[in-house]
Amino acid sequence: MAWQTLVFSLALIPVSVAPVFLERAGFVYFIGALVLGSGFFYYAARLALSRSNTTARRLLLASIVYLPLTFGLMVFGKALL
Repeated sequence: MAWQTLVFSLALIPVSVAPVFLERAGFVYFIGALVLGSGFFYYAARLALSRSNTTARRLLLASIVYLPLTFGLMVFGKALL
């Protein structure tokens, strides 16, 4: 099951930068989405390598932080356009 987390978190990166290519977000969002997506992938990889409750909790926290920050970047980037 940990490999599924890894695959879907990797797939999340191109999906999260898709608004840039659809001209719905700007460069600030693009950079932020790449950084946040890479961080999320990092925690998913740690879970895949070391399956423990601690790494699962860290991935959960990363997911809780990821979504509001991504939305905030989209709003902030749209305000700059």
